[in-house]
Amino acid sequence: MHHVRIFAVALAGWLCVIGSAMATTFVPTRFDDPIPNGCQPNDCSLREAVIAANALPGGATILLAAGTYHLTRPTTINDPAGDDLDVMRPISIVGQGSGLTVIRSGHVSDGPQTRVFEIHQTQLTLRQLSVRHGGVAGGSGAAASGGCVAGIGAMLVAEQVEFDTCRADVGGAIALARSRAEFQAVTIRASLGRQAGGALALTGTPTTGSAVTVSGNASNGDGGAVHVAPSSVASTMAWRDALIVSNQALRGGAIHVAAGGRLVIDNGGAASLLRLSANHASQSGGAVAAVGEFDARWVALLSNTATDDGGGLHATGRALVRDSELAFNSAGRDGGGAALRSGGNPSAGHVIDRVAFTDNSAGRHGGGLVVTASATLQNISSHSNEAQSGGGIATVTSMRLDHASFLGDTPPAVRIASGILHVRNSVIDGGCTFVVGGALGSLGGNAQTLGAPTPCPSMPAYPSAQLALTYGPVGGLFDAVRFNSATSPLRNAGVSGSPVTQDIRGAARTLPPDIGAWEWP
Repeated sequence: MHHVRIFAVALAGWLCVIGSAMATTFVPTRFDDPIPNGCQPNDCSLREAVIAANALPGGATILLAAGTYHLTRPTTINDPAGDDLDVMRPISIVGQGSGLTVIRSGHVSDGPQTRVFEIHQTQLTLRQLSVRHGGVAGGSGAAASGGCVAGIGAMLVAEQVEFDTCRADVGGAIALARSRAEFQAVTIRASLGRQAGGALALTGTPTTGSAVTVSGNASNGDGGAVHVAPSSVASTMAWRDALIVSNQALRGGAIHVAAGGRLVIDNGGAASLLRLSANHASQSGGAVAAVGEFDARWVALLSNTATDDGGGLHATGRALVRDSELAFNSAGRDGGGAALRSGGNPSAGHVIDRVAFTDNSAGRHGGGLVVTASATLQNISSHSNEAQSGGGIATVTSMRLDHASFLGDTPPAVRIASGILHVRNSVIDGGCTFVVGGALGSLGGNAQTLGAPTPCPSMPAYPSAQLALTYGPVGGLFDAVRFNSATSPLRNAGVSGSPVTQDIRGAARTLPPDIGAWEWP
């Protein structure tokens, strides 16, 4: 069987088609969007190249020049000849650089006209270009989702790509359902999800990424950057060297997980944390609002703000946060770093393990965190958090606290308003306060700083110099409270039998263990 080979090479301004049974390449020759009549030599638009590629079983590659490709066909034509670019076969579109090659909806003087790409159960690869000014509105479901890119059962690969100024009801820039995505050196910015997901809307979609920046996006509802919709399959973000910054929404300035949704964040222990920084919620969850399940490792929630509760994290579903840092967040009411509430799946309980709360602030209670639902907290570092009461933590439920270190929080560091706070192998600087119905139950291996205005009951007290508590590097990806003397009474003074086998940096604990979040040396 002979392979059919087409080889038509023309001078500058001509169409170049280089094809075989394995691959075909198209080079559009015009930047406008005429009525499609076939991709011809010296007369081929981007739309015509996409239509031609869709006719090939193996898809094709489309090479773009520097310049702006305008999509202006009427939105009333809902087929490949109009509206967005329908991707039916595997297609790769390669430009000359994100600052040089632009694909956009409408003319520069227009607002968003139509979505840019719709992927139909196949793969779209974008490289070295920008996608701008896509927009959809009205309708429901998929019709109103993904202002620049939408896909169901699709695969999106983006490398050195910028998505800019996109608009949709859900997923301002990108909406993917039951799909997959790979991002490398990608920026998503200045996009709007009117209802949810200023930049991204994910439904049962795993994503991977490297050098990803999601910035300056917004939602009038949930998730200024990312919205995770209900699904029996978890959406995932395995992003390395990534930043989600300066996004805003009503709930979840950066990320919102809807009821029935699940988001898993884990970069596999990379050398850097996924940073959610300077995001804002005009209600709760400055960085993250989780009504469903939020399962995160290796994240840093930094300098986020919420008008109400949860400057960094607000969870009414279930939060599982490990190997992470919450610092410099603030809430107008409770839970400067995090607010762990009931609702969603309260029987399962929140889990916070190997986490540092540093320099967070709350207008009322729980500068570091407030807990009103079933929760397990272990390997917790709390340093210099501020609140009217409970500078470190405020609890309104019975729960367990294992291997925690409190240093320099606004006293009293611990506020217990209801239920019993069961404490084991922990050290508290700053004392405790109780509201009627609240109590502390010591499970042994605890210590506190001598001289607190309202000391914690049933805990041995030592002079601060003897405890030798300090804050600084502990050998992990973030700083934490530790002690700096081998003769500290915290060393090897914990009780055995604790289920906690690692310290805050993930190092194995000795037996008997040290008191606090960190294990010597």
